[in-house]
Amino acid sequence: MQLIPGECIKWTLFSVPSWVKLGEGASLTCKFDLEGQNLYAVKWYKDGREIYRYVPAEKLTQQDFPMAGVNIDVSQSDKEVVRLRNVSLESTGRYKCEVLAESPKFMTLVKSGEMQVVDLPAGPPIVLGGQSEYEDGDLVNVTCITLPSMPPAQVTWYINGHEAPNDILYPHSTAAPLPQSPQHYPNNQYPFNQYPTGNSVGSARSSDHLQQSQPSLSHSRQSVKVTLAFTVRRYHFDRGNMTLRCEARVSELYTGQEELHARRKTTIRPALFGGRTSGASSTSHGIMLSVMPAILSAYAVLDSIV
Repeated sequence: MQLIPGECIKWTLFSVPSWVKLGEGASLTCKFDLEGQNLYAVKWYKDGREIYRYVPAEKLTQQDFPMAGVNIDVSQSDKEVVRLRNVSLESTGRYKCEVLAESPKFMTLVKSGEMQVVDLPAGPPIVLGGQSEYEDGDLVNVTCITLPSMPPAQVTWYINGHEAPNDILYPHSTAAPLPQSPQHYPNNQYPFNQYPTGNSVGSARSSDHLQQSQPSLSHSRQSVKVTLAFTVRRYHFDRGNMTLRCEARVSELYTGQEELHARRKTTIRPALFGGRTSGASSTSHGIMLSVMPAILSAYAVLDSIV
């Protein structure tokens, strides 16, 4: 906010929505208190270019100025609110409101805010790979792929409700739209590598990394692909079960998730006699073996007496 010395006018409310869904409307709000002074003009700018003007003293009180991505509903706009219709990806940008009081002081208020238009994924993320059972030493190798969005989704993997550490996450560079849905590919033979190459490249939630690893496509919908790969240990199970969850987020407007459930594989060990596996049976067989030499010695003594 900028004030010319004197500070006799002030803001009462300024609002530019941070996130707006593609195709929806948005309201830019600029309310102020002139404290007895007369209003000369209210002007709105997008990325430095004027898009709307309200001048109460002029015959044409309201004016809008054509610009790509800016579709103003003048009938629903006034000195305090500008209504945008049917926003597009080109509507993304910085919007600034300028309030000017009349002479002799010409005091001015200026404030701006950033708005981003988002094109949300059409559904939840897709998870490929995984087994229904694991035992210690097995390799977990599962890949989460988000449906295309703008901006790209942020992906987080969880193991039994706990966020997976960075050193077992492998973000990939992926192309924009997925060619088909997974059901078109038998046995999960989806056209992406199933195991990452090279070392871990950091947090799968790092939008900075994901932007650096993909070509610059300012208004293109993009998918994000992150592999979770680790060697199974006993502590990866909670009461014999393991839950792997991929969560995808786009701002505060979208959260999608997909889960995989696996159980710990139990190995049945062969019993000492008769194929039994009960603990009581194994114990009795052990006792029998330990007393067998004494029994044989007793028989030998009886034979010598007879």
